[in-house]
Amino acid sequence: MALYAAFLTLAYPSGHVAVNVVDPRTLIGLMSGAMLPYWFAAQTLTSVDRASVAMVKHVTLQLRQLDPNSGDLPEYAKCVKVVAKASFQEAAMPVAVLALVPIVWGILFGKESLAGLLPGAIISSLQVAVSASSSGAAWKSAREYIELEGLGARRATGSPEHTTAIIAGQIGDTMKDTYGPSIQTVVKLMAMVSIVFIPVFTDPRLGGILTPGWLAKDK
Repeated sequence: MALYAAFLTLAYPSGHVAVNVVDPRTLIGLMSGAMLPYWFAAQTLTSVDRASVAMVKHVTLQLRQLDPNSGDLPEYAKCVKVVAKASFQEAAMPVAVLALVPIVWGILFGKESLAGLLPGAIISSLQVAVSASSSGAAWKSAREYIELEGLGARRATGSPEHTTAIIAGQIGDTMKDTYGPSIQTVVKLMAMVSIVFIPVFTDPRLGGILTPGWLAKDK
């Protein structure tokens, strides 16, 4: 919120902050910004899946090429490199898109719409982060509770409930360790990018090139 306040201060240097949620430009930005954290969450979840598949393929290839009678050990360092490379590659696209969204949005729809996009993303990202961290930890704890026979011996390790809890725990770990902690950082990046490019958005020749004809009534 401090970065958003800085954005408003620089975008409206006269001191009169004209952010009106009834304005179609601001309303469109507000709704679109609220959807961005959910898109980021979906992308990170699928990225984890693709990175895991790359790891499984590499491990399978190593095991096929390894002679069990030779006494040689698998190349563990290569596994780490494969996972690290896949992680960086998969994370690049979602982060780059969210970093470019404020620039493109401000140029197309102007600072008024961007003033709605940022709070929409900030508020929505808070809900996504809290939900992911809390739900993920709860699902992981549910598995541990079942393993400690919290539901009784018949529903402990090996039961259908335990199998379901294992799957839920794996998803929960992904939620609380990937987009849960990272979404707030990405939204801060969006706010900082918006502040840096304020001179572009406030320039009548560059900012809001799509709004004069059909949205900006007072532009």
